[in-house]
Amino acid sequence: MYAGIWIGLYLVRIFVNAYCQRRLTFTALKAEQILVVELLEKMTRLAPSYRLDNERSRGQLLTILTEDVALVTEFLTNSSILFSAPATLIGVQIFLFLEVGAYGLALLLVLVVAGVAQMLLRKRILAVKAEKHVLMGLRTLTNFEMFHSIESIKLMGW
Repeated sequence: MYAGIWIGLYLVRIFVNAYCQRRLTFTALKAEQILVVELLEKMTRLAPSYRLDNERSRGQLLTILTEDVALVTEFLTNSSILFSAPATLIGVQIFLFLEVGAYGLALLLVLVVAGVAQMLLRKRILAVKAEKHVLMGLRTLTNFEMFHSIESIKLMGW
């Protein structure tokens, strides 16, 4: 019986995953079309001096904007996992609750503990990155001062 429930839940997961991928792919394509049209309209409204600036090639600005549109499209297309994974976890939670009763809620506890641990690790990693950024700035200033001092010593020596 439980094997049948498991197979049914797995088929629901496959359906939800395929449906979400299909809907999000269509949404991503629509978003890409709208963004490209809007960007082209805005580019044609730019002053010719800005569009044809000597520092940029004629297509470089459009290439940069097109890459940004491609990133948005890719994000929307890959967002289907945000919907299919929770559907799977909810299905597994229901299956475990039916199988072992209240002990099936242990999975929920494990998920909550893992989520809290992940948030704490993320907070700590952000703090370490901020500290690293400050130290890199100090090191850059120290290196600049040392190179300037070396240059001053060379000038005095010559």
